[in-house]
Amino acid sequence: MIIRNTIRKIPILSKWLRVHEFAEFRRNEILSLIHISKLLNANYFPWTNSSISPTSIRLIINEIIINQRREVIEFGAGISTLHIARILKDKGGSFISVEQDRQWMDLVASYLKHEGLDEVVTQVHVPIEDTLTDNWYSLGKLEESVGSKKFDLALVDAPVSCLARPDVRTPAGEFLKTRLMEDFAVLLDDIDREGEQNIAKEWCSELNWHYRNYWPQASVGVFRPKGKVSFAVI
Repeated sequence: MIIRNTIRKIPILSKWLRVHEFAEFRRNEILSLIHISKLLNANYFPWTNSSISPTSIRLIINEIIINQRREVIEFGAGISTLHIARILKDKGGSFISVEQDRQWMDLVASYLKHEGLDEVVTQVHVPIEDTLTDNWYSLGKLEESVGSKKFDLALVDAPVSCLARPDVRTPAGEFLKTRLMEDFAVLLDDIDREGEQNIAKEWCSELNWHYRNYWPQASVGVFRPKGKVSFAVI
């Protein structure tokens, strides 16, 4: 990672590195999709450019199985919801899925019910509260839905960021810090983007978490408590 960061400071080499990283990422995508396709059935679920990548889903599944994660929360429902629910139905555990878009949440709910996974997942609709200083989930509604529950795995793949608000996912760290078990993993998706990389720096500084960037093996960064040793997931 140190070598990569040094190369990124040299414009011509930075461009070459970016092309190389995406080529490696796409190879990993193909291999991951082939592997996780064993969990899919014939009921196709929409997979868009905003969806989490196959490599990241593979990492999440590995994390749940290898490090025995059983209390999960995700921000942003979708294909990840189905895969996590399948694994937790087999391994046991509980799962809260937070989604800002009611229509999209209802679509995910229909797939969960069709596959007999609706009892595994507690779906929570929490709208975005757009203010001058923030653009995150309505904190009151979120706290009401989650209560005092603690988690050993959190996936942060929402709200959707944009050029105007590249740091929109930052508040997730503050929300989670008192709601995590002694041993945990927090996964931040889209870690190849500058906005998420800045969020990672802030979380490490403010929350004293250990951080590993898995790009280009996957599109997530993984945060763990310092001093805790967990098995590698890739």
